[in-house]
Amino acid sequence: MHQPILLLDFDGTVCLGDDPVWAYADAVAESLDRISAATLRAGLTAFLDRGAGEYLDGYSAVQQLSVGVDAAVLAAAYAQSRERLAAGELEVWAPAGLADFVDRVGADVVVATNAPRRGVIETLDRLGLTAAVDRVVTDAGKPEKMPALVDSLLGTRAPHLLASVGDIWRNDLDAPHRRGAVTAYIDRHGHPRPEATFSASSFPALYDELLEWSTDPAAFALTHEGQS
Repeated sequence: MHQPILLLDFDGTVCLGDDPVWAYADAVAESLDRISAATLRAGLTAFLDRGAGEYLDGYSAVQQLSVGVDAAVLAAAYAQSRERLAAGELEVWAPAGLADFVDRVGADVVVATNAPRRGVIETLDRLGLTAAVDRVVTDAGKPEKMPALVDSLLGTRAPHLLASVGDIWRNDLDAPHRRGAVTAYIDRHGHPRPEATFSASSFPALYDELLEWSTDPAAFALTHEGQS
């Protein structure tokens, strides 16, 4: 019998806290004039506090608010922020009870992120999650490469044997949803996603449903038909 797979995003799902995106914004702001830097910080604050602006996440907010900044500057600023994350200089934390949840869930746990390996591996260790995670996929190329990743993880498994958890629908959940997998959408501002099997404002609010899924994915698929 195939083991179910729990596919987790990293930033905003497994790793919480706004310090990393602020480190990115601060590094970008060094290349801006005073007014442009103030505009960047105000826009990012509005997005993080209230969800203001049509941005995928804080990182895309920084990029779109940094009008005219060269791509190489943005890339260097991002790399600098991930180095600081790896060094433990930024305050981050795991969702409450996550280590216990991943120990209890009856599934192989895979973390997939667009972030580079540097910063992710060190943070998982710092958060006490290294032993509980079976595989880490960095530089994942979501959303473009997400369908291929989902297919490779499922192999010959039925789609209901995979559940994906993330905070960006396009990146983390659209491909699993189209494949027929279980999808758990997290939005910190409480905006639900009707296509998702589940939506919540925090990961811990999804633990019980995901534990139910992992216990008997086939029965879960029957009782939640049309929700994934």
